[in-house]
Amino acid sequence: METLPVSFRVVEGQEINVFSQYLLPMAASLARSSGDEMRTLGAVWGAAACGAAVLRLWRREDDAPLEAELLSFYIDPLVRRKGVGLGLLSFCLKQAALAGAGVFRAYYAAEGEILAALDALMRKKGLQPAFHLPVYEMDSMDYHDAPLLRAAFSWKYRRPEHIVTLSALTKRQRDHLYRHPELPGFLHPSGVLGLDPDLSVAYLCDGTPEGIWLGGSSANGCYSLMGVWHSDAAPLSCFHELILAHLNLCWYHGGGEFRYYVSPSMEFADRLIQKYTQGKYRRLEEHLAVIGLDAPDGG
Repeated sequence: METLPVSFRVVEGQEINVFSQYLLPMAASLARSSGDEMRTLGAVWGAAACGAAVLRLWRREDDAPLEAELLSFYIDPLVRRKGVGLGLLSFCLKQAALAGAGVFRAYYAAEGEILAALDALMRKKGLQPAFHLPVYEMDSMDYHDAPLLRAAFSWKYRRPEHIVTLSALTKRQRDHLYRHPELPGFLHPSGVLGLDPDLSVAYLCDGTPEGIWLGGSSANGCYSLMGVWHSDAAPLSCFHELILAHLNLCWYHGGGEFRYYVSPSMEFADRLIQKYTQGKYRRLEEHLAVIGLDAPDGG
């Protein structure tokens, strides 16, 4: 196997734009805005970028060990099978260890040969990949005639008064939502990575939030579902009304057609996606690979 003269480095500031072509849209957006929590790592062949990755450094709780998550990883097809991917992954692991992380987690979504190649790459560095979640990639233009979704793409659609964006909630309404005993901790809006309050909506019952649809966006015209929840006090129509309101917001925010990503964590949600989209999607798999890290020499 030919080995290319490739170098690897931490990418900062405006230079992130040079490598953004190799980053998932959401990861690229986070890399530009999340400060020290994020690390963008680039692969360079001569003077040209040829790959990139994004690491997130965080603690699940204040006193928990630091963890590193690989949120995006991509190598230019022109330099694949030449050791660049293994070199960039090694650099990611090194940077995570230097930052003091005790655990390294790699999340990646793909299909077919690309997914198999990523799994093989992870195993070479001692990680053990496993299926995590399905990922549905959808194009809004496919749903203009879909019975359950087409209303969101019509100029006639008007968002009901009882559905408001998270950014429009009053302090009293936010306090009610954030302290709601039925709201799972992982869906607390203040802690959802990449959430956009202007693209997230809440369902109000008698003026108090009893359901939410959390969404995010990227600079590349892509949108994603970050989470859905509603309490027992919400009516059965809550889910349907929230999805229409959210998709309509994306429609106007993006100025037309857009790509959308959903990762259902429950079988029930998976069935709902298939029902609403009528099978018009590209189904990827998100895999998770984990390894413990030792402190680097001298660390």
